[in-house]
Amino acid sequence: MFEGNGVDIVLRLRELRRSLGLQQKEVALLTGIGEKSISSFESGARTDAMKIGQLRRLLQVYGVTESEFFCEEFESRLGIGEDATPEGAQPFWQQMRDLPDSVRDSLLEKFRLMVDTAREVQALSRPVSYAAPTSDWELLNSRN
Repeated sequence: MFEGNGVDIVLRLRELRRSLGLQQKEVALLTGIGEKSISSFESGARTDAMKIGQLRRLLQVYGVTESEFFCEEFESRLGIGEDATPEGAQPFWQQMRDLPDSVRDSLLEKFRLMVDTAREVQALSRPVSYAAPTSDWELLNSRN
């Protein structure tokens, strides 16, 4: 479907969903597109099989027009473009590029998990309440 760089589309779709705090399962329910299809679009496994109607439904749920999605400044608005690289990060990324592929891929996957976890923790809007046990019996029988 897309003649351009498929990686850009994959990255834009994934980061757009994440920036809105949506899970793939939620997007699947809202768009009528299968969760596995969304996952494969975001991983790059099936971007060539994506239909225009599917992309339009995704963008509609994300509240983004096609023009906005494909404009050059879109990545920097999401914080994923080259312009969005924090100061001092270039030496880090160069060191990452110099690592063997398997080590780099492993580190990147762990970093993605850390970022996802941080976003989920940040998304919690209400503090978790904790009631301290009032007796030794409650303390011994608690599962925490």
